[in-house]
Parts: sequence; structure tokens; C-alpha cells
Amino acid sequence: MDSSVGTFEKLKKTAGYVDLQLEEMFQRRFGISNITFDTLESVYDPAISGIGSMEETRSFLVKEGMTLQFADILAARYLKKVEENSEIVQVM
Repeated sequence: MDSSVGTFEKLKKTAGYVDLQLEEMFQRRFGISNITFDTLESVYDPAISGIGSMEETRSFLVKEGMTLQFADILAARYLKKVEENSEIVQVM
């Protein structure tokens, strides 16, 4: 059982390292802070990126070297997240 605890600790450290590398890469390459593996789609959030629209964000990301496919995947994930977190009120 002790060896499995060690394995989980190693996985936790690896995940933390990946998050740190992603955060540093997004800061260095795109000038956007606080991006981790779990929040990649947040590059489309104007409060985080400082860019006013999704279209402008997409153009910026692609211009700075992100592939169109990955930029579009992140945009779709962002829209899904916004939709899931929004309260929709139906007026009758």
C-alpha cells in the first residue's frame, strides 16, 4: 500500500509541474497569466486575456503561433463552459 501512495504523490507532483510549465508558456508566449491545464479555455475570457472579443482573441493566438485547430478547440470549450455556468431564465 505504501508504494501506491508514492505513485499518487508522484502523479500529483507531475500534474503540478505540467500546470507550472503551461502557465509560464502562456505568460511568455501570449502574455496571458493564470492559465493552467484545467483552465486553458480561459484564454478567451476577456477578464483574463484583456482582449475584447473571441474573434480578436483567436486572431491574436494564431498570430502568436497557436494552431487554428487548437484555438478553435479552446473557443468551443470556453463557450461550453460559459453556457454551463450561465443561468437561463425563461419568461412566460
